[in-house]
Amino acid sequence: MSSLSDLRPELDGLVSGHGETIIYGLSDLGSVLPSALEKTPRAVSFAVRMGDELMDSVREGPHSRYLAEYTRVNALINEIAGKMTELFRLSGCAARYIHSSQRVDEVNIAGEFPHKTAAVFAGLGWIGRNCQLVTRAFGPRVRLGTVLTDMALGEEAPNHLRFHCGSCRRCVDACPASALTGGDWTEGVERSVLLNAKRCDEWKKEHYAAFSGNVCGICTSACPQGSARRKERKSPR
Repeated sequence: MSSLSDLRPELDGLVSGHGETIIYGLSDLGSVLPSALEKTPRAVSFAVRMGDELMDSVREGPHSRYLAEYTRVNALINEIAGKMTELFRLSGCAARYIHSSQRVDEVNIAGEFPHKTAAVFAGLGWIGRNCQLVTRAFGPRVRLGTVLTDMALGEEAPNHLRFHCGSCRRCVDACPASALTGGDWTEGVERSVLLNAKRCDEWKKEHYAAFSGNVCGICTSACPQGSARRKERKSPR
């Protein structure tokens, strides 16, 4: 039976054929998955980069162009995840994907499983003070996808990146809802240490109802990890 490592050429093809900048990694989530998902403990986690100009433009709040791109990228993530799921199933393995930005628990304001947790285990980044995945390459300016399977990993699981925000609090200071606590992330820490999710959710619904009430982007835009990497990409060699 194939392993995830054996299928890297096919995975490379799936993430490279869309005209987007996408990074991905493999992981074993068996120690953190809820019981409903424990039969598919391995994962492919991938991150689609959001454009720098767009993310800079939401520094003061979301707008219709941001909502349109957010919606488009979420649909693309589900499309790619669906193709990966089919690839694994054709290889004789169980597989399913976690839908992008789908809330299944209204009380706790949560999805089926956190994409950012899968991404950390895949070595793509760490959780910043904005309670989002922060990648080395693009900061938090990414949207995430996760595919679960029972296929063997076929290689050693990657090391998890440590918290690299230092003393920076730009996202905390930028949050208009004062929903970010300024807490430091460590593996296993509860979300509430970093984010008052209810306060964040209520602010978006009250102030950004014209943009679905589900998007904001201000803390993402404020993160210097993303903007610093942008400057490095544009600087002359």
